[in-house]
Amino acid sequence: MKFNHYYKELDLCEKDFPFEQYEDIYDRNKEDEEGFSDIEFFSLDYSLAIYIYGRLRYFQDHCLVGCPGNMDMKQWANIIAKMIKGFKLYIQEEDKNYLVSEKERQRLSKNRQKQINYGFRLFIKYFGHLWY
Repeated sequence: MKFNHYYKELDLCEKDFPFEQYEDIYDRNKEDEEGFSDIEFFSLDYSLAIYIYGRLRYFQDHCLVGCPGNMDMKQWANIIAKMIKGFKLYIQEEDKNYLVSEKERQRLSKNRQKQINYGFRLFIKYFGHLWY
């Protein structure tokens, strides 16, 4: 996977993930005979979320030239944005604001999880529409 500006939006750097041209001292980035590297499978959910996030962001910027037949472009763009937000929240660590009460922190955490789940459900629902 090539490191690009979409991953910078997540505050990632090349050492955070097996991007090209990064050599780990433990050779976890070295591909096996099937073309996979160990570091990708340490946290496969995280790896896939990063991959999907980058592709959805590119799709949002360059491929929104059509939409599913039952909606207009504005609705479709909004759905794509919610998918992206869900993956972004999943990738980024939860903000641990210790200046708010425990009850408020729990409410914020629950709201965050709802947004993640909603974005993932939209991704599943519209998976077959991610083309142009």
